[in-house]
Formats: sequence, C-alpha cells, structure tokens
Amino acid sequence: MPDDIPGFLGEPVIRVDQEDGGVYYLNGDDYAFYYSHPEEIETWEFDMGAVEFFNDFVLGRRYPELIEVVMGPDAFDRRDRKGRYVDTWRRLLEQGGLL
Repeated sequence: MPDDIPGFLGEPVIRVDQEDGGVYYLNGDDYAFYYSHPEEIETWEFDMGAVEFFNDFVLGRRYPELIEVVMGPDAFDRRDRKGRYVDTWRRLLEQGGLL
C-alpha cells in the first residue's frame, strides 16, 4: 500500500463516514485491490450511526454479527484447547451479561 493513504495499512477496518455518520466495514485486501484497479469496492454498511453501532455491535446483542462480517463464519464460536472461546471480548461481554 502506498504511504500516502492516511490511516490505512491494509488491514480490515470499521469506518465512520464523516459526511453522513454511517458506519461501514472495509476489508483490507479488497481495498488494496481497489487501489490498483479503481472500480466499485464492496463494503458492509451497518446502516446506523456510531453510537448505535457501538451499543448494538460492540457492546451488545449484535456482536456475533460483527464478528461474522469481520472474521468470517464460525469465528464467534471458536474455542481454544481448554474449551474457552478464543474471542476474549466475547467472554467479557458474556461475563458482563451483555450477550
């Protein structure tokens, strides 16, 4: 990736559109391809503002959907050798009664 793309290092990111306040996910590999081959890029629109996004997807009941979009199917349920969920944020949300 060129150094002149501010704040983007080719990894997956969740962004807030500064014009309309919408939240969307952008896969880093897709963006790298788009940069070299300008055409429409696929994004996942969360169709809500930043406050609602954090409330529902980061701190609440829709967190499993966020993980599926960003990490892929079955990522939410992956476990380590001790049987614990690999996703430590999931464990925190469950311990706090948010999931």
